[in-house]
Amino acid sequence: MPMRHAGLFKELTPELLDAPSLAEAKEGLPVEDRARAAAYLRQASVLSASSGCDDDWFTGEKNVALRYSRTDGAWIWTDVLAHYVEKHGVALPQDLLEHMRAQDWHCPVLTQQQLIEVSEELFKELKKSKKLRRRS
Repeated sequence: MPMRHAGLFKELTPELLDAPSLAEAKEGLPVEDRARAAAYLRQASVLSASSGCDDDWFTGEKNVALRYSRTDGAWIWTDVLAHYVEKHGVALPQDLLEHMRAQDWHCPVLTQQQLIEVSEELFKELKKSKKLRRRS
């Protein structure tokens, strides 16, 4: 099953023309869900890490999140998404919010084997998207 991605916004990744707007997503998450959603996002297993830190797009505050990609096995996102959810109420995809609620806001911890499987799935998706771009 393909991985679902959250937190891809056109302001942060301009090459994703169809991505939602971070500015429009601000204050889109109900206040009562913000802390639980941010905690869920932060509890997820680290899939990858790169050097540096992300800054807050709204305020310009420096180093608000490490450059980690995290996953719960069904969804993938970067650490800065938890910051945006907690500090700015940035809306999450409805499917992800329902998934979190179904987990009772407890993010599963993935085994090393599960993380390998997620990485392999992402690699397959990347190869497929590159082939599609070459055809167009």
